[in-house]
Amino acid sequence: MQTYYRAPRDMGSLSGESGNWTRVTLRIASVVALLAYSFFFFTVYRNYISHEWAYTGLVYAPLSGLEIFAITLGIALQAWAMPQKINSPSSVIIWMLTCLIYVPTMIITLMIGDRPSSDYYPSLVAFTVAMLLISAATGRCYTSNATPIPPKIFFNAFLIMFGLITILLFIQYGSIMSLASVEDVYFQRFSAADIESLSIVGYLRTHYLYVFASLLFAAGLLNKSYWYMMPLGLFGYFVTYLIDASKIAFIIPILMLAFVTICRFAQGRAWVLSSGLAGVTLVSGFLPQISPTAKIIADLILCRAIAIPAQTFAQYSDVFAARGYTWWSHVRGISAVVPPPTSFVADPFWPTLGQIVGSTYYGMESRVNLNANLFTGEGVAAAGWIGILVVGTAFGYYLRLLDHVVKGWNRTFVVLVSVPMGMSLANTHLTTFLLSFGGLFWLAIFHYYKPTLKQK
Repeated sequence: MQTYYRAPRDMGSLSGESGNWTRVTLRIASVVALLAYSFFFFTVYRNYISHEWAYTGLVYAPLSGLEIFAITLGIALQAWAMPQKINSPSSVIIWMLTCLIYVPTMIITLMIGDRPSSDYYPSLVAFTVAMLLISAATGRCYTSNATPIPPKIFFNAFLIMFGLITILLFIQYGSIMSLASVEDVYFQRFSAADIESLSIVGYLRTHYLYVFASLLFAAGLLNKSYWYMMPLGLFGYFVTYLIDASKIAFIIPILMLAFVTICRFAQGRAWVLSSGLAGVTLVSGFLPQISPTAKIIADLILCRAIAIPAQTFAQYSDVFAARGYTWWSHVRGISAVVPPPTSFVADPFWPTLGQIVGSTYYGMESRVNLNANLFTGEGVAAAGWIGILVVGTAFGYYLRLLDHVVKGWNRTFVVLVSVPMGMSLANTHLTTFLLSFGGLFWLAIFHYYKPTLKQK
């Protein structure tokens, strides 16, 4: 019978836990690191983002002393509650949602919203409660690096599927593939959207980036004998960018490198990762002064990865508070029994919430699709603060299940393939993530297939 390692909650170690690092010490370090990141982001937002990107609605406004205290308290509580070791799918995803969504949302929402600040208080409190509940309900480690990584046949199977999908994508989108400037991506995205294709092609296209290319890149990071898979994974990211100029294709491999580094050299301590992000944020604030190329890198990190996903919280709050909450009628299946709000019945963009919000801010002819994370798109838009608690509860159950089914898998492998999932959730609804971005796919793989020592 195969024996699985199960570490105590939040204290599983990737290479052995030093006796000097107690549970409380890790949590204190996490609070300090996350507050440092929050302060640096606030400073960079005030001094750079709000000036350079004010035309998009990312403006600066002073906060009251009470608001600053409440925001700081919420961030500190989340830093204390979140998993302190990067050793499970939930620990990866919660860290990413905390740093890329929760913290910047708490900081900028009251500055950029069109309504009185008090109108956003219930939703921000609900967001904090949801994150705390998710952190409390997850974080157990069922994996061990003593468990082997999947055998070569496993990676070869994905390699074959990757090759077939690559051919399909070139057939479908080859005529519009272009290396678009990272500063002007919308023309390329509109060109990709104008290509008519079967639904299955759309599913394969998202899985190509978030599952297949990312798994090949992870294989190269895990085992030197699979080195040739890493450039193939990078090629997949490049193909994705040629199709729709998705900047996430650049961010995912960088984050995977960061996570594997923390796992190997910092025993998976989350506070080290948070400290690194704090440093990157601070340095990025100075990059625009160096050169145009450095400015592009800064905007990719500060705006695309952090500020813009957080901005949608206020935007969706304003639009759906005014026009009516969807009560999840935009979700396929639920739409059969729950009708849309009256104001959306004749809306040409229904049920694509991102286009509805995009047309509100940029005009009906803009075609801008302001996609949002799960707490915004299926939380705020669906039912305000109540929706945030509902989707947070559902997401917490999903993460608990995901943590459980990875039992018997190599820990570092699980961590790496969870990174694209966390990145997708920063810009995708929960139902969309499950069906189109690998949420259900990995759940099935982890549950029905278990690597063993006998496999090679």
